Amino acid sequence: MVSGLIHLALHTVETWCDELGMSVNSCETGLGAFSRRRKLAGLSEPHLFGRTLHHSMSVKYLGVILDSRLTWREHVHVKVRKACVYEIQFPNRLE
Repeated sequence: MVSGLIHLALHTVETWCDELGMSVNSCETGLGAFSRRRKLAGLSEPHLFGRTLHHSMSVKYLGVILDSRLTWREHVHVKVRKACVYEIQFPNRLE
């Protein structure tokens, strides 16, 4: 049931993009399923503009990393690591 809805939604996106002359970079498009379950059985890999969208444990949307359980753990880890690197490179900038 869910796979059918995903396929229908992606077909609608393809049609809409074709009508408006827009394109989608399907190479950088990921598929993230948000659920409390560890594995979602029965989900097939859908296609967008002829390319298979692979399931991912985390996706980046508008600069925010969302994991499959919406815990923020990976996003916070990346931001803290970047802040530490920045502090090492520019120690007096924050004073």
